[in-house]
Amino acid sequence: MIGAHLKNLAKLAMRNSPTLANPLWALAYPYIIRRDGTYFGSEYSDRASAFEQIFDENRWLSCESRSGRGSTLEYTKPLRKSLAKCLKDLEVRTFLDAPCGDFNWMQHVELPEGTNYIGGDILGRLVEELQQRYGGASRSFRQMDIVEGPLPKVDLWLCRDVLFHLPNQDVITVFHNFANSEIPFLLTTTYNFPKRNEDIRPGGFRFINLQIPPFHLPRPLSRITDFIAPEPPRYLGLWSKDQVRAALNVG
Repeated sequence: MIGAHLKNLAKLAMRNSPTLANPLWALAYPYIIRRDGTYFGSEYSDRASAFEQIFDENRWLSCESRSGRGSTLEYTKPLRKSLAKCLKDLEVRTFLDAPCGDFNWMQHVELPEGTNYIGGDILGRLVEELQQRYGGASRSFRQMDIVEGPLPKVDLWLCRDVLFHLPNQDVITVFHNFANSEIPFLLTTTYNFPKRNEDIRPGGFRFINLQIPPFHLPRPLSRITDFIAPEPPRYLGLWSKDQVRAALNVG
């Protein structure tokens, strides 16, 4: 009982002081946590049905967002400020958020004035609901499969919390779609600590490191911290289209 109480106090202290705790936790995590977190998703057959089932049944078990606990307001509080700054620094005028999920946290991001937002998701019914509820002159939602493409012309693509749910070949296909698009920058989820990228079925999960095989992306231009200790340390890495094309050996 005392041990559990102390553990909860330690978690609370880390959450209350992320500026101090996050860098230390990122260093300690690979040595403290031994589980790899891989879930192969063997019951799923394809992307559309997998994500539809996950969303409809709330399989990521968040009371706030059917897109999972990584889409809650508490989890994304530091991220929302960092993302707004990134958009401003890159002078983004048209912004793609795909997959956008249920739009739970993104609606609270203070986009730079004049920024046009496009939310894309594979679930058509969800997209229709979001368009009706949140669509407007500078905000629209479209049904979109980032593996199949095509991708719209925008200044920056945020591809958060999805590549770690896709098979390795699908991830590579996503990078090819980006490399062949008219999008100059990709901001996407990556972890530093994995030594291997396990292969999974659509809807499964593994911690993904985009800088090791089979993806081989170079060091990102910059990165945004996207976790609050004691959650697994992860980042949004910013890569240019030229960097991704070089990694893919696309001429």
